[in-house]
Amino acid sequence: MIHSMNKLSLLISLFFLSFSTIITAFDGTLMSLQSPSTLDKGMMVLGVQHRFYGPINDSENSSFLGLDSGANTHMMLRYVLHPRLDTWVQRIRRNKEVGLGLRYTQPFWRTEGLFLSSEYVTFEVDATTSNSSVISNLGTQIYLGRRVLSTVNVVYDYYYDILGTGFGLEWIVDSSIHLTGEFYPSHQKSGDKSVILLGLKCKTFGHRFFIGISNSTQIGLRAHPLGTSSDDWYLGFNMLRVFDTQDLLKQRSSTW
Repeated sequence: MIHSMNKLSLLISLFFLSFSTIITAFDGTLMSLQSPSTLDKGMMVLGVQHRFYGPINDSENSSFLGLDSGANTHMMLRYVLHPRLDTWVQRIRRNKEVGLGLRYTQPFWRTEGLFLSSEYVTFEVDATTSNSSVISNLGTQIYLGRRVLSTVNVVYDYYYDILGTGFGLEWIVDSSIHLTGEFYPSHQKSGDKSVILLGLKCKTFGHRFFIGISNSTQIGLRAHPLGTSSDDWYLGFNMLRVFDTQDLLKQRSSTW
């Protein structure tokens, strides 16, 4: 199962690189925090995430940076219905979590936008029990000066009945290289330590590449506010590809 998921992720990664359509517009994305949607109607985003299970300092098992120990994976497909309204479907390997979400973004004061999203998720509680929840998220982004973009998410999980928060900072080194950090105070459901993500973000045309480390192998806004019990750090990466479906349809119709 692990090998098949890794092969599928690799195929999707190659699929990202195969599009010739160049799109330069993109949201102010981070590794896990949501951001206001700024894409035009008809745009689609494909995303893959990996969080390797082996600690980066796992010298006892001779696992190179933890890459030999398998990974938690995430796949996402997002579509923009309207410049202010987008939807997505996603699947996370751990707990076999599947989600369907909707987000509305509203221009607001001096921010990059204020958004409200809701996602219905199903997941495994254990080997024999499944459950579901609704995750509501209110968030925004605002520049602190010219080179620092801050992000705030306030997340309510109906299953755990907790109100979690996530905070992010993005330092714009230059037009294509950004340094990112995210912090999620723990609600001590999965551990008493707060989750931290530190990353390097690279922007190339319609792609976003992240490589980073975290003290948790979990993925997503439902998991991070629950906390972590780990004292180790784990390697991970994200890849996102955006393209204009209307432009692709035009290209296809011109070849018929």
